[in-house]
Amino acid sequence: MSQNLTYEKIKRTVKDTRQQGSSLIVTFACPITGESVESRATMTSSSTDLSTVVRRSVVQSLMRSIRRWLYRVLGRGFVGDVGRDITLQASRHKAEKLRFSRADRQKAVVDAFRRVQQQFVWDPQTDHWIHKNAEDALV
Repeated sequence: MSQNLTYEKIKRTVKDTRQQGSSLIVTFACPITGESVESRATMTSSSTDLSTVVRRSVVQSLMRSIRRWLYRVLGRGFVGDVGRDITLQASRHKAEKLRFSRADRQKAVVDAFRRVQQQFVWDPQTDHWIHKNAEDALV
């Protein structure tokens, strides 16, 4: 089953995903026992996706405009510095999320599953992956 491993075949085991920079941390859970396994993979950007590039560009332009506006309104003092820092952090966070397309994330989920795949078995009766410990519960 490893050769035919696709996002569609493992998506039912995905309990949670969290992005930290270019890393995607994925929690997989057995649908029978609920047992969870965490894994991570590094996402690579396929910047050829035009909609992703356009969204990223629009968000970056919008955040730059907000930072300039805050600079004019709040000035150069402490309040202005805090306001600019907050918007800078928010724009970096949003830009990081937009850097990767849905396909990039799905590929990372598959890569993360491959790292923990030995803890799961394919169950042809239910047509999805289950934790090895769940095999006994099915018999």
